[in-house]
Amino acid sequence: MNPKTHIDSYLFPALFALGALLGTFAYFTLPFEPSVTLLGIMSIFLIPALYFMRNHYPFFMVSFLMFAFVCALLNAAWQIQKRQPKFLEKKYENTRLWVVGQVGASASYNGRDKITLESVKIYGVDAENTPKKVRISSSQGRLSIFNVGDWVAVEAMLMAPAPPKYAGDYNFRRQAWMDEIGATGYVMGQVYKTSWPDGYKSNTYYIQHMRNALTEKIVGSHTEFDERAVMAALMTGKKTYISDDIYNAYRQSGLAHLLAISGLHIGLIGGFVFFATRRLCGFSERITLRYNTKVPAAILAIIACLAYTAIAGGTLPTLRAFIMAAFIFIGFVVGRLHNTLRIFMMTLVLVLFLWPQSLLTASFQMSFVAVFALTLWNEFKQKEAFSSVKVVQGLTYTKGVFLTSVVAGLATMPIAAWHFGSIHFVGFFVNVLAIPLTAFVIMPSSLLSVVMIPFGAENPFLYAMQYGVFWLNSLAVFGAEFPHGHYDIEQGEVFFLAFSVFILLLSLYLNKYKKFTVGLLGVSVLFCFFNSDSNRKILWLRGGQTIIAGNGEGAFLPLRVDGSSYEKRLLSNFKMASAGQGRCDSMGCVYDVLSHKYLVMADGVNATEEDCAQVDFIMENIMAENSICTNAVQFKKGVESGEIVINKKTALFVPYTLHENRIWH
Repeated sequence: MNPKTHIDSYLFPALFALGALLGTFAYFTLPFEPSVTLLGIMSIFLIPALYFMRNHYPFFMVSFLMFAFVCALLNAAWQIQKRQPKFLEKKYENTRLWVVGQVGASASYNGRDKITLESVKIYGVDAENTPKKVRISSSQGRLSIFNVGDWVAVEAMLMAPAPPKYAGDYNFRRQAWMDEIGATGYVMGQVYKTSWPDGYKSNTYYIQHMRNALTEKIVGSHTEFDERAVMAALMTGKKTYISDDIYNAYRQSGLAHLLAISGLHIGLIGGFVFFATRRLCGFSERITLRYNTKVPAAILAIIACLAYTAIAGGTLPTLRAFIMAAFIFIGFVVGRLHNTLRIFMMTLVLVLFLWPQSLLTASFQMSFVAVFALTLWNEFKQKEAFSSVKVVQGLTYTKGVFLTSVVAGLATMPIAAWHFGSIHFVGFFVNVLAIPLTAFVIMPSSLLSVVMIPFGAENPFLYAMQYGVFWLNSLAVFGAEFPHGHYDIEQGEVFFLAFSVFILLLSLYLNKYKKFTVGLLGVSVLFCFFNSDSNRKILWLRGGQTIIAGNGEGAFLPLRVDGSSYEKRLLSNFKMASAGQGRCDSMGCVYDVLSHKYLVMADGVNATEEDCAQVDFIMENIMAENSICTNAVQFKKGVESGEIVINKKTALFVPYTLHENRIWH
């Protein structure tokens, strides 16, 4: 098959998807807030430009790409700017306030319960300054007793969502703007359930109550808690019962994608219903000969996928998967042949226009890149010759699962390295067993157990699912404990992986040089491994009150700390090494880190000429221009945080710049 003969059929949707992707990405990376009015005018002027360029094919394609870019940028700006979460004013922060609201979301992780309150009333805060939503946390067990839809009153300490404190820090303030959360805090006093206020006539959270009831039925008081917790995650999307050990095992073994309800799970449910319906219709010769059984099968598959999406909580990954599955089944209903690559592009555009903020999430990036790579590989791979021998069929299926795991794993490797700082190899092999186990045992048992609940006959299927999950957990633990199954990687090295993956995807489309590009990707991985500068950086935090240095082994060494509670919360975002590597006295501490010797002076103490000569770099509490040492690190006055870049005998302080002119700041 020559892909060039199909380029015209893919070009327009590909350009529109590319423009939507670039436009949405541009909105979140711009240092300023774009004008919706100006973008609207630009999009209008591009329409006649498209008309006049229609006979000049190359220029028309460029204009069409620009039009898609501007439309996506306009859509992202309009959708984000119309949100008005009303961040809590500073004068109300760090004071006890009574908050009343309806529970819109509930979760428990990291040993704490967290609820999001909607329709909020805060006593002592003016109504026009009251946030639309408030997220409150507490020690585990205090807030988990409330269900979604309950009205609660809680005495809490609130504060506005914090902006990022250093380069690479998670921008929680931006995410809070997207979620319309205007304040976060923690319980400081009493918390209790209250009555429904006037104006609320009925509970609109029936599905959430059904999810909670189903989760409790699955988990209950069973002794096989780890298996039941994973079962609840696969059936209702609630991962709060999964222990940290099991969850980390899934992540380190490359099986974490099985815990997030997305395309694999939606596809399995829809496919099972579709083929089961067709098989049942096949028992009737009259129905088979007179009617197109694909139509009712596709309709039932769409209904099943929609029901599963609702029970799973309707999260963005689940909704994305449902949209793509719905496009495929609608093709059967209307009698049109579907093209997976065009459906992928349509889904990408639709998701970006409905939820532009999803572009920032790792789940969006990994799922779409994996589907894109698998679609290209499936479109242009050589077709396997069919064999009637069962053993050959089994080997062919195993080979297909392994290659699918390899293609998806290689394509998403740079994204995993960027977001999670590690890459996994053992997942290529454990997925060969985990995916069939999920497809043929766990998910069918899950579906049948839900169907049988009204008849009280769900237990046999729940036990079958539990047995499958037991072996799935065992595979995850085996993969996590496998030696050299995963490696930590620095963000700066992700470029080599990303470039190699781009070449790999291009070769899949051109159907050429696949072996060469796979080899190139392997060389990139080895280069990152043997030349890793993992965490070789020094972070200057809190105006110099906290200084930590990467030790080259994936952890940070504390050079200056004060032990405050705020600092402890800040350092919880890092993997910290012990502080026993320094030599300290009343004047300061000397640290040997990655072939360099650092002297961190104590508060109120300045370095002497003797100190300057004994170490490579000195960090004082005064500005470098006032220091007698030529090797003192130059810090900028008033800078909250920054990074110290070491290059042989020079040290450059790079301050972190926050784009305060964005709407969420």
